[in-house]
Amino acid sequence: MNFINKALDPELGPDEQGFWASSALELLGKATLAKIHPTLIADIRNNDRDRGGDSLLAAAGAIRSSGDFVSIAATTVYSRCARVVQGFDAGRAGLVARDRNAYVHSASAIRVDDTWWDRFWPLVSLLLASQERHLEEYVGVDRREEIESVLARANEHTQQRLTTLIKVAKERHERLQRGEVTERERADIGTRTRVMASYAESHRCPACGGQGWIYGDQTLDSDYIGSTTPSGDYVGFIREVATDGFACGDCGLVLSDKSLVEHANMPLEFEIEDDESDYLEPEYGND
Repeated sequence: MNFINKALDPELGPDEQGFWASSALELLGKATLAKIHPTLIADIRNNDRDRGGDSLLAAAGAIRSSGDFVSIAATTVYSRCARVVQGFDAGRAGLVARDRNAYVHSASAIRVDDTWWDRFWPLVSLLLASQERHLEEYVGVDRREEIESVLARANEHTQQRLTTLIKVAKERHERLQRGEVTERERADIGTRTRVMASYAESHRCPACGGQGWIYGDQTLDSDYIGSTTPSGDYVGFIREVATDGFACGDCGLVLSDKSLVEHANMPLEFEIEDDESDYLEPEYGND
């Protein structure tokens, strides 16, 4: 809790506040993972500081820690938190970590303003909730009301942004139907809504009612399936994918933020079916 107290110290400059806030978020993420199991924060790489996986063995209670415990990097912390804490945005958390790294390694300024805190506190709130902890336990009773107002503002801003994006897309769709859109605008819609993610699934557009696509790259889970077809046995997998965004080519609506997807009442994960070839590993040569 000391890190977050430093981050909220009004006598510190914005750079120092951002540094301590970022450090506090990483520590909170590690606490979230460690509550599930301590091995989730152990760095398993074999390096000079961690002889043959000592950190993993110590986290599992197999050996006594030598005091040189090596934990995972912030990016790994946030990637794992995104898989176990619903709604946690690893991308946003990564931006917080990037600000700190730039400050430490190249003395780049951290722009800690209302927008920065609006990104920060929802991440903290989700991690605390996953640990069944209350906000006042973390920041103190005297600061709770202030932080809760930030969370409310962030939520209201997201809803207002979603409403605006849908309104603009609806108006664009009406102009498309009336033939009032130039070829250049049509081409721009196609470019903006082209899904470049690894996986996608069709979903009704909240703006025009047409078929859009929720998409994502991160696999949350996968299950083996098998069936018999006229041409022989079929082997495949059901892949559960985290939703990163939504795009509709009919009206040009793009929701590139997970919070927007959630406010639009779209699923935060979806399932697709892959064939076996996606899971087969290449054979190792013995020559």
